[in-house]
Amino acid sequence: MLSCFIIYNIFMLENKTKIQQLHERWLEHNKDLWALDVNTYLAFVEECILKAELLLAYDVLSEGIDLFPDHLQIKTSFALVLNRMEMSEEAKSVLMDLLQENHEDEVVLGILASAYKNLARKKQAASPFQSPVTNEHLGMSIEFYQKAYAQSKNTWHGINLATLQMIIGNEKVATDIAKEVFRNLFNQAQDLVINNYWDLATLGEALVILQDYDEAINYLKRAIEGNKKDIGSQVATKKNLSLLFHYQKIPRDIYTQLTNLFSIPKIVVFSGHMIDKDEKADCRFPKWLESVVSDLIKKKLELLGDIETYSSAACGADILFIEHALQKGAKINIILPCARELFIKKSVNYLAGSNWEKRFYKILDSDINLIELTSITDDHLEIPYDFANQLIFGLSKMHARNLCTELIPFVVYNKDSKELDGGTASVVSDWKKLKLDIEKIELDKLLKEKNASCDAKEAPLLHSRTGYRYAGHTVSLLYADTVNYSKLSDYEMMRFGEITLEFLNKTLKENNYKVGEKNTWGDAFFISFDDACEAGCCALTMMDFINNFNWRNVGVNKNIKMRMALHAGVVYSFKNPLTGQITFNGINVCRAARMESITPPGRVFCSEEFAAFCETLNIDKFSCSYVGQKLMPKHLGKYPTYLLRRT
Repeated sequence: MLSCFIIYNIFMLENKTKIQQLHERWLEHNKDLWALDVNTYLAFVEECILKAELLLAYDVLSEGIDLFPDHLQIKTSFALVLNRMEMSEEAKSVLMDLLQENHEDEVVLGILASAYKNLARKKQAASPFQSPVTNEHLGMSIEFYQKAYAQSKNTWHGINLATLQMIIGNEKVATDIAKEVFRNLFNQAQDLVINNYWDLATLGEALVILQDYDEAINYLKRAIEGNKKDIGSQVATKKNLSLLFHYQKIPRDIYTQLTNLFSIPKIVVFSGHMIDKDEKADCRFPKWLESVVSDLIKKKLELLGDIETYSSAACGADILFIEHALQKGAKINIILPCARELFIKKSVNYLAGSNWEKRFYKILDSDINLIELTSITDDHLEIPYDFANQLIFGLSKMHARNLCTELIPFVVYNKDSKELDGGTASVVSDWKKLKLDIEKIELDKLLKEKNASCDAKEAPLLHSRTGYRYAGHTVSLLYADTVNYSKLSDYEMMRFGEITLEFLNKTLKENNYKVGEKNTWGDAFFISFDDACEAGCCALTMMDFINNFNWRNVGVNKNIKMRMALHAGVVYSFKNPLTGQITFNGINVCRAARMESITPPGRVFCSEEFAAFCETLNIDKFSCSYVGQKLMPKHLGKYPTYLLRRT
């Protein structure tokens, strides 16, 4: 039975499993069967890495490590994935443990060197004018690459060592190593796999260092053309080239030619108007413009090359955009603000006799990633269109950073449209505040060209803020709970509560944090913030205080730890008949509370929604690092979860 199972898995992987199927297979996998052979995990992870599905690879390896805690390849694969996810400190920790266990082989040394290189790149980004010679992470990276290369003469280690030696100014050493790497690989030409990405890319990188740019472009072009789907490897090569370019080791025009070769998809985040319901009334996007706009979208996308997209899926511009992106073979991410049934009613099928609903379902039947932000199915609750737009942008920006690629905002927009929360005009306004270069199809200009006269406005059906029983508020929620609180004595409970809440109150007031609802229990507190940055800073300040305070000096003899969790989302308010205060409620309040209970003591976890929301604000005071899909208590399900920490 085991051999058949493994053969089945290999068959699935050899048939280039689509991304959606990859995720479905993981969700449906039989842990007991997979646990019979570690190679099942390793083969699946290899396919995830190939498709740059790093979050999925992280989840698979997390389970693999639990089952095979002493398996070297599982651990090194985990470190590799952590490093590619920009979690290089965590990768370094895994690898340093392996070194202490005497696993000083070239694979461990090479990935550790790469982790230090990533840390050096981050430090360079934070201090762009610092000399590379004084970057201690760069020095450690060179040291470990030297050890790995001396041990194995592996050309992967050699080309990275040559790159870093070039960066710190040791050009003679760099060119000597590059020549040796090129010679060793070229002499093995008869044995080279014709489409082996790393062999061809390494030859190309060596030629870049040797300044034979025409041949470098030729080899890199061959590497990429034969391995267009190996996005993860291309990202690694692009990062090396970007380091050389930053330190002025490659001319700008050559760097542009090199980076244009990659098939790493650009990330396109899209927003556009819905088709007008009544063309006789005020209009923005009349039906008779559909074919014109469709052609313009197609032409715009043709110019962008390989893409991955983030958008909603309303009738009109959204669906036109997705249809053409699918025709290009793009990976599609769709984020809906509510359950699809209500979304269809409000945003897809509100035009009598149209075929938009049929086109919507055809899209859903394609290889797409669909996220429904809320479970709202009726008209009693306000639909969070504005929050959905912010999440679409935040998720796209996070993914663009992970792929080291360009983020392209794209709108189909009528500039005469009134700016209401959740509409395309509001999205354009937000993107302009971030000083983004926006690709536009301007409906107002098209209407003028057609000599059409109409006064554009947002669609009242979609964006009316009246008629809801409960109003929605976009907030960031902080839940905190004390570990082993019941083991404290009465006096210890009183002192702990008094000191903690006094410091919390002082923190809120001194920083003038804008808070909504706040509440405390004996062992816990809950606060809603208008601003995600303030929520994150408050959580970290409180956690530092709890972890570092000398509790024994005030009569608390137990080791005090708290768990904290942050979540961003739309909550609904009502006046509590019992307290007379405004109270927030809804599934997002539950999400924050449930996540707190699975957070390790002394740590702050946050949701993907909070992490993405922070991306829209360009926050640099803390970072959110992925820690996997976590199962929430009380049947709430599994959700992507992140660790919050200071930068």
